[in-house]
Parts: sequence; C-alpha cells; structure tokens
Amino acid sequence: MKELTDRIADEAESQSAVTKKISYNIEAIGGVAEQTAIGGQNIIEANNTLVALSRKLESMVGQFKF
Repeated sequence: MKELTDRIADEAESQSAVTKKISYNIEAIGGVAEQTAIGGQNIIEANNTLVALSRKLESMVGQFKF
C-alpha cells in the first residue's frame, strides 16, 4: 500500500510541475500575442501616415504644369 501511495504522490508532483510549465507557456503566449497586436497597430498607423504623405505629394506634384 505504501508503494502505491508513494507512486501516487510522485505522479501528483509530476503533474503539478507540468501544470506550472503549461501555465508559464500560456502567459508567454499571451505576452507575444499582445506584442503582435501592438505591432499591428503600429503598422496601421505607419500606413495611414504614408497614405497622407502620398496624397500630399501627389497634390504638390499636380501643381506643376508639364
């Protein structure tokens, strides 16, 4: 009976370690997802700036007579 109890305790300890590792990995994935979202927002803002600059340049070039 003691062997069975010891084995169960060992398995419970192993399962606890795996659960902690999974929890850590989930938190890390959440951090990466957040950084990806921030990067995506930065890309949108940069794109909007480029569009505005492109329109301004197009307007300025349109003022020249060929």
